[in-house]
Amino acid sequence: HGVFEIVTETIDGRATTVVAVDGTPRDANASTVKLAVCYACFRHVFEGTGTCPFCAADVTEAHARYTEAVREARAAAEALIAQLTAVGSPA
Repeated sequence: HGVFEIVTETIDGRATTVVAVDGTPRDANASTVKLAVCYACFRHVFEGTGTCPFCAADVTEAHARYTEAVREARAAAEALIAQLTAVGSPA
């Protein structure tokens, strides 16, 4: 929290009068305070962003795909553990 000043300078450290401007496109309906993750490119976007400004993915759809992939991976890991446990158990 606080106020920060962005200072631009040349590579050799001399101050310039160039103004730093963030040209990242923003979704007008998105939060300007809270961040979320775009699960297509794993970059941070403002919460509520519809289309990721970095990879152009639909943020909600990317999250749903990621959540489903994690669920499938966990189910596969649990099945593998069950199989390995069964092999290691005396009959």
